[in-house]
Formats: sequence, structure tokens, C-alpha cells
Amino acid sequence: PGIDDSRIFTLRSLEDMDRIIEATDAGMRAVAIGAGFIGLEMAEQLHHKGLSVELVELQDQVLPQLDKKMTMLLESELRHHDIGVTLGDGIECFVPTADALECHLKSGIVLKADFVVLSMGVRPDTQLARDAGLALGPRGHISVNEFQQTSDPDIYAAGDAVDPAAEVDVVVR
Repeated sequence: PGIDDSRIFTLRSLEDMDRIIEATDAGMRAVAIGAGFIGLEMAEQLHHKGLSVELVELQDQVLPQLDKKMTMLLESELRHHDIGVTLGDGIECFVPTADALECHLKSGIVLKADFVVLSMGVRPDTQLARDAGLALGPRGHISVNEFQQTSDPDIYAAGDAVDPAAEVDVVVR
């Protein structure tokens, strides 16, 4: 509930980025929902822009796709730079008030924000890879080997749309 509020944004395109830049000013309170790659990048950039930032992640660690031991230093750095980190808690609803957008978490915590970025549950757009017949992992990511080659030896892929753990076998034609 409340997800249609005009103060709630997603980041999937350059146009989304432009809207976020235009909507934010130093001193504002921001909440980033989701601590994957996009959520962490948003938290960092909003903090650099002078906003007070709270980061919320449903899992018990930032960057849930990585090993927890690897992410503990990152979490410590976020806190050291005054970025609030709430782990193991999810969003219940958004409630608009006269002076803020209240982010009600499932634990009962209420975070007040002038601005919210949703970055949870974002899946890579791999339709082009699917249409090309490339091997995809169980979550829809493009399977690559250690050289970033896909199942087609002439096609390489990188970024958050790949699954390097898949270690795909390249089919040479």
C-alpha cells in the first residue's frame, strides 16, 4: 500500500536517474529499499549529494548475492559514513503525511522520508539473450564462463545481468 506516491522512485533507465536527480536536494531524508547493487549505489550517491540515507534490506546482509563474510566490511563502512542500515526487515507499506512519507517496516519500525528509491526485486532484462538462445541461470541471469563468454563463444556479457557462478561451457561452432 502507498507505493504509487510521487515521492517513490525506481532506477531502471537514464530517464529514471534524471528524475531522481531533479527530485533530490541536500538535507532531504532518503530511504533506499533493497541493498543489492542498485540500492547500495543509490545510498552512496544520495549520501554524497548531502541527503540523510537509510538503507533497508529484507535479507540479513547487504549484497545478499555475495557471501556474508565478504559483505560485513561494506556494512561497517556504510554505518561509519552515517548511512543507516536496517537488515532482516521488509517494507510493509508507505503512509503519506503532511511532512514526510512514512515507510512502515514489517518489524514496526517507521522511517520518515522525503524521497524513497525502490531497488528490491529488480531482475535483469535478459530478453535479448533469451531470444538469442543463450544459456540462462535459474534466476534468469546470463550464464558466463571465467572469460565472460556466454554459451555462444562470439558473445560476451557483463554486469548485473550475468551469473558468473554458472561457469557455462562454451559451444564452439
